[in-house]
Amino acid sequence: MISVKQVWAVLVGCLVAIVTASAGTGTAGAVSGGVTIPTATPWSALINQGGAWNNWLTGHPETCTGSLISDSWILTAAHCVTNQGSGMLLDASVFHVVLGRNSISSKSGGIQYAVDQVLASVGYLSGTNDVGLLHLVQRNKRHPLPAGADPLPLLPSGYEVPSPTPMDFYGYGLTNPYFNEDGSVFGLPQYASKLQRFASNSVNRTSSCDSGSFLCTTEASGGSDTQHGDSGGALLFDIEGDPTRPAALAVLHGSVGPSKSVGNGPAVTFPERSWSRVTDPAIHDWVVSSANIKSYPSSTILRNQSNGAAWLVESDGFRHPIPDGGTYLCEVAKGAQVQNLSQFEVDETPLSGTPANCGSGGTGIIGSGNIELGVNATGDLNVPSSYGSAQGTTTVGLRYLPTNNEFAGPGCLCEGWGVADAAAGIDGYADQASGVSGILVNSFSTTASEATSDVSVGSLRVIHRYVPSLYTADLYLDEVSITNTSGASLDDVVYRRKIDWDMEPTAFSEYSTVQGLGNSPYLRSTSNNGFGTADPLVDDTSGYTTGNFSQLGPMDQGAEFTFDFGSLSPGSSIRFYEYYGASSNRATALADLKLIKAEAYSLGEPSLGLLGQPNTAILAFSGIRGTRLRIPSALPRHPHSMQTKPQVKPRDAEGRSPLNR
Repeated sequence: MISVKQVWAVLVGCLVAIVTASAGTGTAGAVSGGVTIPTATPWSALINQGGAWNNWLTGHPETCTGSLISDSWILTAAHCVTNQGSGMLLDASVFHVVLGRNSISSKSGGIQYAVDQVLASVGYLSGTNDVGLLHLVQRNKRHPLPAGADPLPLLPSGYEVPSPTPMDFYGYGLTNPYFNEDGSVFGLPQYASKLQRFASNSVNRTSSCDSGSFLCTTEASGGSDTQHGDSGGALLFDIEGDPTRPAALAVLHGSVGPSKSVGNGPAVTFPERSWSRVTDPAIHDWVVSSANIKSYPSSTILRNQSNGAAWLVESDGFRHPIPDGGTYLCEVAKGAQVQNLSQFEVDETPLSGTPANCGSGGTGIIGSGNIELGVNATGDLNVPSSYGSAQGTTTVGLRYLPTNNEFAGPGCLCEGWGVADAAAGIDGYADQASGVSGILVNSFSTTASEATSDVSVGSLRVIHRYVPSLYTADLYLDEVSITNTSGASLDDVVYRRKIDWDMEPTAFSEYSTVQGLGNSPYLRSTSNNGFGTADPLVDDTSGYTTGNFSQLGPMDQGAEFTFDFGSLSPGSSIRFYEYYGASSNRATALADLKLIKAEAYSLGEPSLGLLGQPNTAILAFSGIRGTRLRIPSALPRHPHSMQTKPQVKPRDAEGRSPLNR
């Protein structure tokens, strides 16, 4: 017995029932195994071909199995919907389809539907393309399907499943061809016919049936097999091996191979099944077009209009879950088309378990010199990647390439920024740990070495432009501009940048240095809180070390800088410079800070002594109306207590033209 959860993860299968002379349906082998399913799978379709629920021979109807693949179409075999003598389609009036039933008994529940359209795939009469469709007459247009009904997605066109691949298959075929329901020996009275699960060993691309659109499966050990009533059902392929994400690979056509005896009955069971692939491009296109299944190009976002959940259709033909607002906004900024659908419509596309990643394939991950940054469309760092750091972290936030050590990706993805019109209480912020709030992405562009995020928060337009520093290969320059796009003055514009230093190779145990408070009229507060909110309207320094400090720790900590730029007149902008980077040790990092004439900064160092080896990370600021800090050349004599004094010299910027150049 398998669980209800497993039942809902598996695909429905089918092979034709005992044939009347007029229907002339195809052959099938006898069942020799299988497990009766107590609850129908959400796409289960029992097809009654005769229009009546009793058959002259078995006492049961002429049946096939099918699969619900959209809100009103059933996928089955062509030989289930045609007269095998003439090849003509059977009249729609002879069919009834039941959804939500686990037995052919008329008393076993489910909802019955009439059929008003019957289709068979082009090419079926040539012996291939054994695929058919039935269109349901919906009883209630507002509630067309039973509660819990769920379409079975089709694998993408041309998708190939390797051999061997274990498969599952469900069908409404006879439970035993040789014994009556009362246990008596083989005879003509009724046979049981219930929804059952069968297992196939593998896709077996053998010459016995591997021709045209056909493929074969061999039966699993233990003798599970198919029987009359199972035709037309779909072969289950678990996407990425996950039984909760099934999709249709093929529909059951018939039996091939040598016969064998089962129990006391005649030799009518066959060890191989033949299937018509619905992944065959011609069949796939016909099914999708005929059943009105919408096909979405890659880079389309499918959004559940009821709860906002979203998935990205990627080039592999699967929909990938979008894990956070940053990725969603990134895709929108790149031009992804958003389709607001019901969850039912979304489910017609096969689901991958691999999350969508706007930074995949290099997009959003930039590098130059010794530094690699993962930049999101919202301007914050930390982008998922397919490769790991020296310590195994796959997220790219701030990475030092000579050691391949990562400083923002391990643990909490807490790097972020925020801006606010404080007087009006309008704020927006982004970090990958707590998500994105109040930010609208206007555009996002990247090259191999540069990235530009252009967003709006209320009447504030914020641009972060990441480019390699001209002065050192250890740093990236982030040119920041904040513009008032409204027609009125904004009284109090505030900005925050923060990071949780997780300094590999001793991530979660690092030294933090913060300097610059008191050197700039804009810099309002600093702390070692790398875990707090990026929202600058929230004071989250309570319980943390504030002000200026040097080599505090070791502990799991970070750095936070909050600026208050005051009022901003209509159309005017604030421009300043941020730097992210790293070097091989503390002394070299301090030398880098001198080169950029830093006015405030933080250093993150691993807890392997006080030399900052094998790497020291940097977050620094200039252009904030401060003076160039006096940067020490060596280690301070008294860690945790040294404060730098401003040196009275005019500020010298990076040497680049403004953001709007």
